[in-house]
Amino acid sequence: MFEGDDALKKIAVLSGGEKSRVLLGKLIATPINLLLLDEPTNHLDIESNDALLAAIDNFDGAVVMVTHNEMFLHALADRLVVFDNDDIIVYEGGYQRFLEKVGWKDEVMQRPAGGLRVWNGGEAKEKPTPKELRRLRSEVITERSKALRPLEMRMAEIEKVVEENDARLKELNKQVVEASQARQGSRVVELSKTMHQAKKMIDGFLEELEKLTSEYEGRKAEFDARLRALDAEDTPGVT
Repeated sequence: MFEGDDALKKIAVLSGGEKSRVLLGKLIATPINLLLLDEPTNHLDIESNDALLAAIDNFDGAVVMVTHNEMFLHALADRLVVFDNDDIIVYEGGYQRFLEKVGWKDEVMQRPAGGLRVWNGGEAKEKPTPKELRRLRSEVITERSKALRPLEMRMAEIEKVVEENDARLKELNKQVVEASQARQGSRVVELSKTMHQAKKMIDGFLEELEKLTSEYEGRKAEFDARLRALDAEDTPGVT
């Protein structure tokens, strides 16, 4: 973004913003294993968030990310640059440790002494703070991703194999017809055996897929119920 004579300016005469652009340009031009991500989860649905989280987690290089997504902070961050009101804190450690040791100023200041208490018809119990609810929700979402992702990948793998074998069966059936028309009895027998094996293989994969689908739906319903329970905790009620 330096056009014309601006590209010939000395670094010393550049403004703060221009110096930042020079540093960013140097980073981009340097062959390093680095990702710069600015709010990458904006406008993503839950499944896309899970896929992005897994991709970043598997990335071998360094990641610098600007985000308000606490799920990503809990799962990925090991060093934080925290902007809290007018302060900037560089914190060496994960997000959960930051919440336990430092926390956010506004939430600490706004929490009433002794915390909120909820009457449940019996004994009173402590109501989780918004910060605690966000942490719990983030943990459930991360756990859900780790539990469901392998099932999703295996299901997609099986569906692909079944599709390939279906196409193979159609081709084999075509070859059987051609061999029958040519009165090639031994060829028909050979192709029929191959078709039988392919059908048996497909049946086995479909059986596995049915079991995986049932397990996936059960686990997903379990996590959805846990998230709904947390959402209910966050709903204003009698305190």
